[in-house]
Amino acid sequence: MKLTDVEKGLQAQQEAIHKIKEELQAAISALPDNPSIKRLGHGAFTISSKDLGNNWTPEFHDFKIQYGILITLIDKTQPDKLANVLTEVINNGKLRDKDRNRTVYFHPEVIKLLKELFL
Repeated sequence: MKLTDVEKGLQAQQEAIHKIKEELQAAISALPDNPSIKRLGHGAFTISSKDLGNNWTPEFHDFKIQYGILITLIDKTQPDKLANVLTEVINNGKLRDKDRNRTVYFHPEVIKLLKELFL
């Protein structure tokens, strides 16, 4: 086996992984927005106080932000750990964001949509 064959095989593998990640990201991006909010413009929305529940952070109710966090997670995660990481998010409803030293809590509806998409 020649080194050029190894390089071609590794390149094909990397392209396949990239394609899978792009498909996952596209599927998440296509999920619906929070029906409880009314968007006012980029990054701004209104929501009834009765829909806030116990988490009043805008990030929790803005599904597009939550989807963006998941898309970044997919991009940063090693391919062999990706299924486990997504399963952990779905099962726990949260993610430890080490870059920002915080825990991100996902809206139950986002978790429901992820379960429908991936499980």
